Amino acid sequence: MKILKSLPVFLLMWLFLIKATNSQGVGIGQWREHLPYQNVISIAELGDLIYAATPYSLFYYNRSDASISRLSKVNGLSDVNISVIASNPDQTTLIIAYSNANIDLLQQGNIISISDIKRKPIMGNKTINNITFIGEYAYLSCGFGIVKLDIKRHEIVDTYYIGSSGTSIKIYDIAYYSPDSSIYATTESGILYADINSPNLAHFIYWHSANIPGSYSAPFNHIISFQNKLIANKSGNNQNNDTLFVFDGSSWKHFDNSHTRSVKQLKTGNNKLLVTRYNEVFIYDQNFAELVRISDYKSGTINSRDAIIAGDGKTYIADMGSGLMRQADNDFRFESIRPNGPASHEVFAMQAAKSNVYMVPGARTSWWDNTWKSPSLSIFKGQNWTTRHSYNTSGMENFNDLLSIAVDPLNHNHLFVGSWGKGMFEMLDEQIVARYDETNSSLKFHTLRNDWIGVGGIAFDNQGNAWVTNNHSTDLLSVRKADGTWRSFNLSPVASAIELGDIVIDHSNQKWMLLRQHGLLVFNDNGTIDNIADDQKRMLTGVAGNGNIPGSIIQSIAVDLNGELWIGTNEGVAVIRNPENVFTGINFDAYQPLINQDGYWANLLVTEAITAIAVDGANRKWFGTDKSGVFLMSADGMEQIYNFNEDNSPLLSNSITSITIDENGEVYFGTTRGIISFRSTATETVPVLTDVVVFPNPVRPEYNGPIAIKGLTGRSDIKITDIAGNLVWKQDATSSAYQRDTGVFGGQTIWSGRTLDGQRARSGVYLVFISNNDGSETMVAKILFMH
Repeated sequence: MKILKSLPVFLLMWLFLIKATNSQGVGIGQWREHLPYQNVISIAELGDLIYAATPYSLFYYNRSDASISRLSKVNGLSDVNISVIASNPDQTTLIIAYSNANIDLLQQGNIISISDIKRKPIMGNKTINNITFIGEYAYLSCGFGIVKLDIKRHEIVDTYYIGSSGTSIKIYDIAYYSPDSSIYATTESGILYADINSPNLAHFIYWHSANIPGSYSAPFNHIISFQNKLIANKSGNNQNNDTLFVFDGSSWKHFDNSHTRSVKQLKTGNNKLLVTRYNEVFIYDQNFAELVRISDYKSGTINSRDAIIAGDGKTYIADMGSGLMRQADNDFRFESIRPNGPASHEVFAMQAAKSNVYMVPGARTSWWDNTWKSPSLSIFKGQNWTTRHSYNTSGMENFNDLLSIAVDPLNHNHLFVGSWGKGMFEMLDEQIVARYDETNSSLKFHTLRNDWIGVGGIAFDNQGNAWVTNNHSTDLLSVRKADGTWRSFNLSPVASAIELGDIVIDHSNQKWMLLRQHGLLVFNDNGTIDNIADDQKRMLTGVAGNGNIPGSIIQSIAVDLNGELWIGTNEGVAVIRNPENVFTGINFDAYQPLINQDGYWANLLVTEAITAIAVDGANRKWFGTDKSGVFLMSADGMEQIYNFNEDNSPLLSNSITSITIDENGEVYFGTTRGIISFRSTATETVPVLTDVVVFPNPVRPEYNGPIAIKGLTGRSDIKITDIAGNLVWKQDATSSAYQRDTGVFGGQTIWSGRTLDGQRARSGVYLVFISNNDGSETMVAKILFMH
């Protein structure tokens, strides 16, 4: 009777807890990638799984249950920038090759990394262009020659430098021709071949040039054996000038000269030959008769890079715009298969608002000129990415190089996006509601170009006014007020017609603007936007008494929770402790924090270029660099907590372009190879105890990590008891060692999941009693442990 009564309550509580926390994402200390999956460059079949590679990661489609799964540095891959993948004929191994010559072998669910070629000091291009299996070996077509890999012993067996006099030569593809036991290699200077049983294939004298009429030393990029013949492609100098040849054992002849578009890949399968060309795929039968020409998907254009016929008889195409395309019916209609992700791996700016993240992949040159990148805005909401383009969002037409984002603090579905050339647009609920240029705002043209408005940065103040840097114009600063009206500000004689980038607003409502070269421009309207008489402006430099900012370039800037201004330069970090004093002339120079490194004191990150700064809920500083990954430092910058880089973490690249942090403490790193995020320990404090969230909840049997209690006002008394009221764990807000002993970070406390005696909490429901520092507010939450 007792069990029957308590079981429904237990189940109801379980379902409630799952619903309350299912949008929290990854656990504390865990990573996840946010990569685009529409640009598929290579595909391979391994059993029921169809693997699809993008340059950034891998995913696979399970033919038996139609599920889609991801593989990246987060869950096993050793690298990024995939160049090609291939599976061996007996379907036991998938080889993943990278552009830096790193190799992963996927065998029986295990990933084995082989980095010999990557680590070897080889002159020239190391890219692995293609993979060919001959017996128990994989032959890798590399930018310098051929590498022979033993896939069972997981080791490099030999390397062949087969260029003139044994020099390196770019190898594009390899084929084994069984009628004469020869190995053929397409190169940048024709086709070379050798008897595979030669005593020393590593010696160039055993390799000979194929005699192809009119093409003796022309570049050939693909070759394959099919029906006791060789098919090879001579690469043209544009997308419509390739030539296929066929070798019958005695001579080379032209093959199917009616088609000349560039060949991207040659494959065989199901006794058929597949020729993947630029924007079309051809399938030939055993007699080389054309069976099918796929030039569209019946519902969209084709941008093909590879194709296979799988064990189910279906054709799968690697498409550079639509992902993995699967043949849906006998009429060759196709459906797109790909995981969810943003539109681009390129990241110029990101901003988090609550649990949402907004990203623009715009760009400008090192000279701050346009790259003319098409406009797109990717939005991460509800654990999914959507992207707004000019073709699915009215009002985005004619914009290019989107560089800046600002989300309204009073309405997180309201934002502004700035472009490098066409002004800016306003978005509400993911729809553009206004475009702003010289005709309907205070934004002005470049002084030397009457068709160009460059917005370098946008920032909201706490009143909902959006402040905008107007690059190289007479009025360098504009504001779009909360009431919808505009005003511009002429900052001369301090500055006029200069190049400005990002903008931040400090706790005194002063606007700090980053210059292209060294310097910070500061403006204070003194709380009277429409009264220019009391405006103040100043330019800070590296001169002592006028900023004392180190380095020659300022690349990033942020205001911390205490109101201090943190500046990222090409020579480390500087801090203006009292930015409110900038117009008083007293005590406003920047200083460089010192950090103890093995007993020696040095300026913080002085050898690094600081490309991004973000402040978390515990006032700790995340610094992104251009070469060394990311650093998490203590609030005062004197203690290093983390240094994530490519070698010690799943970080995609050591070159960081942007950092932002959402309300759950998940830190998003924009890199030159895409976005990856890390669930950290800190969240922002809340003003009132109203919505405490425990995560993960329920705590499942396989989870042994920390448990976060989020939504705190700061210092809090917390007691955790079992359902009978027995004390399991407590946190004392009055402790002098509060943060050190309890692990509180801003608005979040971390509990190890262990009781006072050090044991992991047993299965059951636990109650969390929370009160603020003075006991005036209380809250109760529940945690379900499942073992």
